[in-house]
Amino acid sequence: MQKKLKLLKIPSEYGAGTRGASLGIEALRMASIMRKSDLFTKLDTSTVSIPKKNLLKRPKSKVAKYSGVISKLYLKIASSVAQMLSSSPFLFVLSGDHSSAGGVMAGLAKAFPNKTMGVIWIDAHADIHSPYTTPSGNLHGMPVATALGFNHKEIKVNEVNDKVNSDWEVMCHASGRKGILKPEHLVYIAIRDTEPEEDNIIDAHKIKKYDSQMIRRITIENVVKQTVDYLSVCDYWYISFDVDSLDDTISRGTGTPSTNGLLIEEARYMLKKFLSHPKAICLEITEINPLLDNKNRMAEVAFELLEDCYKVVKKRIFSPSAL
Repeated sequence: MQKKLKLLKIPSEYGAGTRGASLGIEALRMASIMRKSDLFTKLDTSTVSIPKKNLLKRPKSKVAKYSGVISKLYLKIASSVAQMLSSSPFLFVLSGDHSSAGGVMAGLAKAFPNKTMGVIWIDAHADIHSPYTTPSGNLHGMPVATALGFNHKEIKVNEVNDKVNSDWEVMCHASGRKGILKPEHLVYIAIRDTEPEEDNIIDAHKIKKYDSQMIRRITIENVVKQTVDYLSVCDYWYISFDVDSLDDTISRGTGTPSTNGLLIEEARYMLKKFLSHPKAICLEITEINPLLDNKNRMAEVAFELLEDCYKVVKKRIFSPSAL
């Protein structure tokens, strides 16, 4: 029997600095209805249950807000991802805020413990802070650091208590081991809104990056080609697409919009090219916030991209030439 492509929904916003990201998945569903699409019925779907907590109440920690809840979510997400990939050749992930990506990467490492993960991080932000360096305390700015297993104590600007340290270690070990991602197996695309601490970390570890200026200078086609060549040493790829990688003239329906981002056609070209490659096994789309949007525009754009991605993956995996 043919294996079905799978979809994991993670409607959490505990890692975000603004409220509303947990509604992003429903906004995507509404966009699909408006387009008369049956995409969501074609995917074998599971949803991660999200703990109930008062998000209007001041979090206990200023340097890792809701770290207790999010550390538990990492474990739940990792377990769900590993389980779903045990019976599917490809996993789509739709999440509220980007902190979920740490759990997704942990799940991939759990599913493939003896293989090397490559990560294509398409985002305006580096998300490589830790509780020791974060200016906001929002954990959606830290998932890359958890996958790398970094705490950045050597450049700390914040004091961190034992409880947060303990939660951080849980996140870093969510796959069962620490350091599931190597700096040389990470590529940033559309990055353009970073803090000095993040710039120092990226430079110190020589992490590959393509900011907006470089994309315009060498073209999106060359960015894709160079990324594919660079990550050819990895066994499989996880692609994380934060909608704030798009230019904020397209929509401001995300928690941290940023100028000078990707155009829709650039994003479409890039995603379709990456997903046509046999090493691509997981795509996450995240950070849609309909409460900050105008007429659900961000969700509509994201759904168009998702539908195109689905067609590419389905053709690659299930076409006669691929069987």
